[in-house]
Amino acid sequence: MQELTVSWMLEPFGDLVDGLAECMANPHALVLDPAMSCDILRKILVEHCGYATEVDFTSPHASEQFWYVSEAKLEPRIGKRHTELGADRESPLDISRQIHALAQDLRGQSGPIWQFLAKVPRHRLAVQRVQALVHNPYSEIRDNLVDGDMASY
Repeated sequence: MQELTVSWMLEPFGDLVDGLAECMANPHALVLDPAMSCDILRKILVEHCGYATEVDFTSPHASEQFWYVSEAKLEPRIGKRHTELGADRESPLDISRQIHALAQDLRGQSGPIWQFLAKVPRHRLAVQRVQALVHNPYSEIRDNLVDGDMASY
C-alpha cells in the first residue's frame, strides 16, 4: 500500500521527477589502493568489519541463501544454496562472506596489498569495499545477506 501511495503521488508529476533518476546513482566507482599494506588493511578489517569477520561461515546456516537475478523478470531473487540450483549464478551480495574470507586469507601476509592480490585475485572486490569503508563508513550493509534467516520474515 505504501508503494502504491508513493506512485500515486509521483505519477502525475512526471515532468518534475523523471530527470531525478540520473542523480540517484552513485557516481563514485570503487578504487583499489594497491600500495596499502596488508597490516593497514587488517586494521581496517578490525575497526570496520566485525559484522563480517565474527560470523561462523563454517555453519551451513550462515550461507544458506544466495541472491540471483531471474531470467524471466530480471528481478532479484533469493534461493536456498543447499537445496536449489543456481548458486553458480550468484550476485555478489555475499559481501560479508567475501570479507570474512579475505580476513582469513590475509592472516600472516605482509607487504603491499597488490602482492597479496597477485596471489589471491578473487579478493579484489572485497579489498576495494573494505578500503572504501575508511572514507565511507556507511557504504556497506552491516549484515550477512546470505544467512538462512535473512529476509525470511
